[in-house]
This record gives sequence, C-alpha cells and structure tokens, in this order.
Amino acid sequence: MIKIIKHPIAVAIASALLGASASSFAQLEEVVVTANKIGAASAQDLPQAITALGGDQLEQLGATQFDQWAAQVPGLHFEDDGPGDKDYVIRGFNSDLGGTVGVYMDEAVITGRFTQNGGGHQLDIKLHDLDRVEVLKGPQGTLYGANSIAGTIRMITNKPDFEGISLKVEGELSSTAGAGDNNFNGAVTFNLPIIDDTLAARAVVWNHDYSGFIDNVRLGIKDQNNEKAVGGRLHIAWTPTDNFDVLLSYTTQDLDSDNRNRYTPAGATYPGSASPFTGSAPLPEITTSGDFQNAEYSLTPWNEESSLWGISANWDIGFGTITATHNMLERDLYYAFDSTPILIFFNAPVNAVTIQEEERELSSSEIRFASDFDGDFNFVVGGFYQQEELNFDLSVVTVDDKGRPKGPLTSSDQDDFFTNGGNSIFGRNYAEEITSTAFFSEANYKINDSLEANVGIRWYESDVKLSAIETHPFFGFGGNPPQFNDRRGSDSNFSTKLNLSWRINEDSLLYITRSEGFRQGGGNSTIVPIASDIPPTYEADESENWELGIKSDWLDGTLRVNAALYRVEWDNMQFEDRVNGFSYTNNVGAAEIEGLEFDVSFAPSDNLTLGFGGNFATAELTEDGPAGSGAAQPKSGNEIPQVPNFSGFAFARYQHELSAGLQANYQVNANYKSSAATEFNSANSYYHVIDSSAQVNLSAGIQAEKWNATVFIKNLTDEEGPVDINQNQDNAFSYIPLKPRTVGIRFSYNFM
Repeated sequence: MIKIIKHPIAVAIASALLGASASSFAQLEEVVVTANKIGAASAQDLPQAITALGGDQLEQLGATQFDQWAAQVPGLHFEDDGPGDKDYVIRGFNSDLGGTVGVYMDEAVITGRFTQNGGGHQLDIKLHDLDRVEVLKGPQGTLYGANSIAGTIRMITNKPDFEGISLKVEGELSSTAGAGDNNFNGAVTFNLPIIDDTLAARAVVWNHDYSGFIDNVRLGIKDQNNEKAVGGRLHIAWTPTDNFDVLLSYTTQDLDSDNRNRYTPAGATYPGSASPFTGSAPLPEITTSGDFQNAEYSLTPWNEESSLWGISANWDIGFGTITATHNMLERDLYYAFDSTPILIFFNAPVNAVTIQEEERELSSSEIRFASDFDGDFNFVVGGFYQQEELNFDLSVVTVDDKGRPKGPLTSSDQDDFFTNGGNSIFGRNYAEEITSTAFFSEANYKINDSLEANVGIRWYESDVKLSAIETHPFFGFGGNPPQFNDRRGSDSNFSTKLNLSWRINEDSLLYITRSEGFRQGGGNSTIVPIASDIPPTYEADESENWELGIKSDWLDGTLRVNAALYRVEWDNMQFEDRVNGFSYTNNVGAAEIEGLEFDVSFAPSDNLTLGFGGNFATAELTEDGPAGSGAAQPKSGNEIPQVPNFSGFAFARYQHELSAGLQANYQVNANYKSSAATEFNSANSYYHVIDSSAQVNLSAGIQAEKWNATVFIKNLTDEEGPVDINQNQDNAFSYIPLKPRTVGIRFSYNFM
C-alpha cells in the first residue's frame, strides 16, 4: 500500500518550502467526540462530515456564545434577530420556520421552535466551561431524529473532575463603536471532589452585560438593543462503582434585551399614515439620516427565563454500555414587536404593539445500548420519547407616544379600539402538545482491514394536539361567541442511513454516505374568518443526502485536508404561506441543494498554525411554491433565500516563549459570506439582495501557568453588513447589522 502522507516527494517539497523537516512540525490537535453514540473517537477518524472545536480553541476565540465560533465551521451560518432569536443554517437548509438543525446540550434536546409569529427561537445559553462543540453536517435522522434534517449541533460541557479542587475566574471588558456604555462578561468556575473517586461537583456562573448601539429616534431611546444575561450550571457526578456512573445537571439563565436588534438604514422611511378612525392622530413617517437609527412606534423587549434539568446514567456491563437519560427544558418568553406597519397595511393605522407570551416545556428521554465487542461488528440500539407542551398568548394593543402599552388586552367589546376607541385590537390563545416516539439503531461492520460499513434506521411517530381560541377578535365579539378550534394530527415514517468508508492508509479516509432526515410536523392556529382556508395541521418534511468525502492527514499529521461533495433533495417542504396577511405553515414544493465544503489546517512549526475552509452551495427549488402568491409565486429554479453561494473563513495563530513561564500569542481570524436574496422570486415586492460581507478579528495575549491576558479587536474594519434585511406585511424595511468594531481585554486566572 502506498503511504501517501509520508511520500518522500511530499516531504521534500514541504522541507524546501518551509526550511524544516516534516518531522519537526507540530502535530495538529485531535478532538475526541461521541457523535456516533457507540464510543469516543477522534473526529478525524469518523467517516462523516463533522467539525469539532475543542475547549482550548473556543477559549482562544473568546467564544462564549454561538455567533463567536460559528464562522469557523464550513457550511454553517445563521440569521440573527437579536439575543435568543437566532436561526441556525447548515448546508443551505434555510427556512422561515427554522428548526432544520437539531441542537443538544450534552444529552438534552434544546432545539428552538419558530412558532406563532416568531416566539421560541434557538436557545441562547452562554457557553462557559465547555469541553467541545460538535457540528454534524448533513441529515442526522437515524441517531438524532426530528429537526436534524440539515444536521446537528452538540455542545458538550466539562464534567466534574475527581482529581482535585479548582477555581477559575474569567472576565472580559470591551467597548463597541457607537455604544453608550462598556460591555462586560465574566464567569467563575469551581470544581470540588466530595468523596474520593465517588462524588464530585462542578459549578459555573456567568454574567453578561452588553451595551446597545441602535437608537430609536421616534421614541428618543439611546442604545436600545442592549443585552443582559445571568445564569449558571451545576453538575453532580456520582460513581458508586467502577462500571456505573450518574450525572445530575441543572442549567438556568435569564436573558433580557430592552429592544430588538434592527435599524432603518439611512435614507429609508419608516411608514406613517393618516388614520380613518375617530380620535386617532395621524402617524408621522420618519426618514432616518444616520447609521443605526430605528423609528419603530413601540417598545420591543425580549425577556426570557430558561432552565434545563437532566439526569444521565451509564452502566458498563462488560460487552457494552447501557445509557439512560432524561431531560426537561422549561422556557418562559415575553416578546414584543411593532404592529403599526401591519395595521397601516390593512388601512387601519394606529400605534400598536404585538405582545407574545410563551411557556414551553420540552422533556426528552432516551435509553440505548452501545456494544463494545472485540470483533469487527458493533452497534447501538435505543428508544426515544419526547413530549412538548406549548402555551402561547398573543395580544395586540395600542401604545402611547413612549411606545408603552396603554393597558392589557381585555375581552370586552367596550375596550375594542375600532368600535369604541379602546385599547384592545386583537388577541388569541394557542396551546399545543406534541408527543414523539422513536426506535433507532446503527451498526458498524469492518469488512476487512480497509473497508467498513455503517447502516442505520430510525422509526418515528408523532402526534399533535392543539387548541386555539380568540380572546379578542378584530372589531370585538359583537355578541358572537368566541371562535374555538380543536385539532389533531399524526405522522410516522422511517429514516435510513448507509455509509461505506475506505481506509486508504492510517491517515487517509474516503467515505460515501446516503442519509435521511426529517423535521417534525405540527398544527396551525390562525382562526380568523378571513383566513378560514388555512389547513389545520402540516406534515413533516424530509431530506435525502448523498455525500462523498475525504479526511486526510499529511506530513506526519501537520497538514490536514478534509472535503466533502454533497447533493440533497428536500421534499414536502414546510413553507410559510399567507392568507390575507396571516401567516401559517403549509407543505409545498421541493428543493435541491448541491455543494462542496472543505477545511484545511497546517502547523508548519511548534509556533504557527494556519487554516482556512469554506462551503460552495447552490440551493434551488425544483417545484413551484404556492400559486396564491401571484406574480411573486416561488418558481422552480429560484434560489432558497438567505443561502450564500460561498461562505468561508481563514485564521493564523502564532505563539512563542517570552521568558521562562511566559508565552505570547497572536491570532487573526477572518470570515466572508457572499450575497444572498431575502425572497425566492425577484417579482416579490419584498425582495432584496443582502450584500456580501467580511469580518476580521485580531487578538494578542500573554499566558502564564495560572493566568492569561488577551487584548482583542473584533470587526476590525467596522463592517456593518447587514446580515439580514427584513420587510414584509408585518415588518417595515429594516436591517440586522453586524456588531460594530469592538475593542477589549480578556483575563482569566486559575487559583488552584
């Protein structure tokens, strides 16, 4: 067999270019992952497209939240409407309804829900004391089930250490261009062995306080898009015997932002109109004249409280391990947005706000057995159960000239704005319960020393039960009883996976995969008479992926080249449809996504590490969308919105010894995203092109045995973006920006 990575010609070329022998190069970091649920393995040894960022790399990036590390993963990007309100996109699977990426914290499902006009997006837990992040790209339907139609993200926390007491303090102070105050985030991590080799605890608490940089010129609010997050996590590990262990976990966080992360670009006009209703003053339009100005009529806070409980147990029975886990996510959300534009659209202009209050409980349980045979065959088999309960209240009420609600929504006709000049405009309540059951298995078989096969299957069944009631109709009840809907639906199917891998040599791996994924169905809650044609429920959508990939280490492990070609068919797409201005979910159309992603790392010396990666993708409809869209109907050949044809990153890190016990490091990271459209069809009046954007981050630090200090500049060139453009019947024309240039210092100290 040819030893590709140690071929003498390759070594000679590298030595000539770099002035060093290949044997003197530094080894690239290996990140051990548990993505296949059979056992721990290096990410580089798994025959699948997976990017793993270790805790050290996350710390070097200063990454304490999702948007600070996501750009380092080929094929991953996101839409960002502010704290707690992100949409993760892998390999072009973008959807107005979100939820195409399964998200886990350890064993717990924490995938967000884009339900009922915007509530319940991806949970934005701050990422302190992480062991690693694993990003599994491509459908992961067999092992990870619902909502892993595009891929899965796993955030793995550090567990209690039985070896000794440790205490770490870290903090960051920074200033953002245009912001009124400084930013701060800090955390304290404490590890405590309680009983030798038997009982230990680990706790981390954090506090984030970021100043806003967007001004509401209508309401006279400076720096409206601030963010505050306070939270913590506690792990208690118990190992009564050498072959049995239990982990108890609790995570909590309060996240608050005074107003949303949007602005009206300079020279654009936020709408106004004269009102036909008695007693209502005309609404003045405002044309913004500067950067980061907002002209909304109402306050738009985002306040949430979340908690995550979990228990996991592992029992090693000699020829394998039984794992059982149960987790409960609770999230209470209060969210508001300016409703004045939609009322202007309906020729009923009035200063108004929509308030959405949501209570969500998501419990998930899994039991599985992973074999540990000495031979060529191993497998994992298990069962999964999930129950989700959602209670959602929507209130549309008038606001005063400070953007504050004049009062709560009531059911009284006397309080109706249109008929009696009151405060209440519209309200409804929505309750949903979804239960899901699944059985899954994956098996690995080594055909010979070079060939290995992996086969997986998952059967799932889900049932949805929902009820909705109008708590205040448009123009009041008028003596009519409340409209009530009680709906039910169910869905079941199989997902399969087949993977063949060829170990070319000990450092090179070629694989081909066919895999499937799905996104769970649900119900629609809109119950107004002018939207009576809305279907009561919608079905799951599905994806089928074909992928050819290679993973390879060269030059004695100093050069790493990973790449994958993929083609995905997305069928029965869940689509945000509209009737008379009211949105709902429908199953229409199909799409095809083709792409190439790559990731290259090189360590030419002990001091220097270089890397770059990216993703080329085309994502197009292969069937027409809803015909009711008129000239703006999504057509076969239209590109999926918000999907750049190319996104990529590059980095360089250099470190050297200053003196005994002191080391200096310097790092530059850059990322780029090409342009993308906001709608399928350019005939859509809300169609915009989001320009390409690039961002450069710099840092320099000094590290000792117990402490580390780093100065940094994020968004060196002060790139504004935008990362997204919003405009539809519900939203006036607005941009979502990149965070302006931010300069600061990070510091950490290990006391023991």
